[in-house]
Order: sequence, then structure tokens, then C-alpha cells
Amino acid sequence: MNVGQIAVRYAKALYEVTAEAGEETLVHDALNMIQQQASLVPAFAEALMSPLVDEEAKLGLMRIAAGGSLPGTLERFFTLLVDRRREDTLVDICHAFKQRYDKEKGIVKVRLITAVALDEARESAIRTKLEASTGRLIELSLQVRPEIIGGYILMTDEKRLDASVRTQLLTIQKQLTI
Repeated sequence: MNVGQIAVRYAKALYEVTAEAGEETLVHDALNMIQQQASLVPAFAEALMSPLVDEEAKLGLMRIAAGGSLPGTLERFFTLLVDRRREDTLVDICHAFKQRYDKEKGIVKVRLITAVALDEARESAIRTKLEASTGRLIELSLQVRPEIIGGYILMTDEKRLDASVRTQLLTIQKQLTI
């Protein structure tokens, strides 16, 4: 069985247990912290994979990376991972748990690319309009790319809406050269 399938199964089980206990949001936040630590500190992920680091040290690393104070379900889950020697899949489990959490909570990830940075008021207005049109919560990430000249590119997992000036100019150029 590959790591992706293992991570999805563990994440599914963890989500079900934490949802039953009403701790899914706390666990979601703790696992997000672990993902951030893993991306910021490569030695963290390396330590989890190392056979030279003992089990207690790995559990300690997981606790610290998750913010210290953990819900009981997450503490038991970390112990289970270490006992079964699956700590090397923790980052993948974090990712799979987040996907499951977002799906269950109706959260849609949207990436908005603009030519200039947006102020908070405009960002909030865009988020509000997207939430109203989709009927779901929006997790908006912004990216500035001056090469699109103006307009925007809006992307979700399923759709891409390119309303950039650059794309419009390229379309006109193609029409004129035909």
C-alpha cells in the first residue's frame, strides 16, 4: 500500500474520531501547525523519519509542532502512529485530514491572481461575493502577478476563470493574425 493511501485511511479515521468527540476544529488547527513546521523546518520531517530518533522524542516533536496542548484524541493518535511506525506519514496525514475537513465543512479553496495587491476591504468584498454565489465558505489565497496587466484570474480545484487583460490581448492578437 502506498503512502498516499495509508495517509488517507489514517486521516479518515482521525477525522471520524475527532468529529465524534467535537474536536475536529482543534485537531485541524494543530495539524495545520505541523504542516507549517514541516515546510519551514525540514529537519522536523527528517527527525520523524529517522530510525535514530527514539519514540518518546518523536512524540515530543509532534506535540511541540502541534502547539503543545493537544486534544486527547490527537495525543492518542500520535501514540498510535509511533507504535505502528507510521510517523513518516504524518505530513501526508495532515494534508489528507485538511482535505477531508474542508470537504465536510463545505470550505472551497480559491486562488485569486491580480496584477496589483488588493486592500483588505476589496479582499473581504470578493470573499463575501464568492461565498454568496457558491453558498460555501471560501478560503481565499491571493497572489500578485504584474504580467497579467489588469483584471484577475480566479481558480478553484474544478474551475479557472481568466479575466485578465493579458489573456484578452492575446485573444485579440490571435484573431488578427488568422
